[in-house]
Amino acid sequence: MCVDNGYNFCVKDGDNLAQVCCADATCAQAKDSSYSCTSSFKDFAQAKNAICVEKLAQTKTAAKVAHSETLGCNVCVDNGFNFCTKKDDFAQICCSDASCAQAKDNSWSCSSSFTDLAQAKNAVCVNQLAQTKSKVAHSEGLSCNTCVDNGYNFCTKDFAQICCLDASCAQAKDNTWSCSNGFTDLAQAK
Repeated sequence: MCVDNGYNFCVKDGDNLAQVCCADATCAQAKDSSYSCTSSFKDFAQAKNAICVEKLAQTKTAAKVAHSETLGCNVCVDNGFNFCTKKDDFAQICCSDASCAQAKDNSWSCSSSFTDLAQAKNAVCVNQLAQTKSKVAHSEGLSCNTCVDNGYNFCTKDFAQICCLDASCAQAKDNTWSCSNGFTDLAQAK
């Protein structure tokens, strides 16, 4: 939400739990070389990928969340759990590991069946949830993560952004816009 609303998001290198949302590039963290901030990038999409995706991915490995069957797909997989979605259904569950009943049932698709994290997230979090459209109704104002996590198409151009229902929106057809549907890897899309 910080970057999506035009603010400067900073993450401390080596201590990714130290995060701050500043009004602009004049905050103390933006001037501190031990922080990485979105204001150091000229390109909005590049800033979000470098700081909001890559840096925060390190945070997730540094600060594991407690297991809950209701964790969302990305949080579940990023924290080493097994996310399963039932094929052709809205059912989904975050299992603590690959020994859950869903992982052994062919009517479910689970992240534990992949050895590569990006591939698991792409297959389970993006592809399967895109078919069910998850639990978040589409809105053009959804944040990048919510938009992509729910199988929609997030597009940016300079500092303009829109969450499209799919790849048929005008922005996705305009090559001056950068859209998530152009990527097969979830991390690259975000």
